[in-house]
Amino acid sequence: MDISAVGILASCCTSFGLIPQIIKGLTEKHLDDVSMIMLVVFVFGGALWIYYGFARHDRIIIGANIVSVTSVLILIFLKYYFKFVHAKS
Repeated sequence: MDISAVGILASCCTSFGLIPQIIKGLTEKHLDDVSMIMLVVFVFGGALWIYYGFARHDRIIIGANIVSVTSVLILIFLKYYFKFVHAKS
């Protein structure tokens, strides 16, 4: 197997790994069991990976981590929404 194919497969796994958590949060209408510290660290790490990807001119690293960071930002938004906005309704 070509090493680029391994990289693409790995990036797909990590990039879309949080989608089930997003779906679960939307279904259950809460994300109390998801650590905010973990999400913030994940965003910081993803941002560093994006920076690294640009430094190496590696589109796979950049794209995969943009998707990952976007997924985490969605989780942070949903966590905030369900805790503060949705709870008041």
